[in-house]
Amino acid sequence: MLPEFLTLISASEENGSEYAQIMLQSFGDFLEADILEKMLEDPSVRVWLLRKEEKSIGCISFQLKEIHKTGYIFNVAVIPEEQKKGCGSLLMKKCLEWLKGKGFSKGALMVAAENNNALNLYKSIGFEVKDVDLVM
Repeated sequence: MLPEFLTLISASEENGSEYAQIMLQSFGDFLEADILEKMLEDPSVRVWLLRKEEKSIGCISFQLKEIHKTGYIFNVAVIPEEQKKGCGSLLMKKCLEWLKGKGFSKGALMVAAENNNALNLYKSIGFEVKDVDLVM
């Protein structure tokens, strides 16, 4: 259950600038405002926004792969001033709960090996490292 002051909404094209702003603040990634619209053109992609008192403070995106019964999670982001308050964990848990409720047997994600904050979050929820890519 979400705390009273937080809401989780399914993003739509109209939320493009909010999504881009979260990604900029969280990762320093400059994205065009229409990136969300492009992502949502794929019917297997879902994007949720976490709001605190009507301000978007975080997001999570995932793609449904029916054939594998897996939800591939990506772009889990929380703006800096709201980090370390359980928002990332909340986004992940809500996503995994939704996937399970829709009959998906697992969630998967990729994360940079040096992103210790994300690694610790994912491990605390129950994810295990299964593969390591070496890049030159």
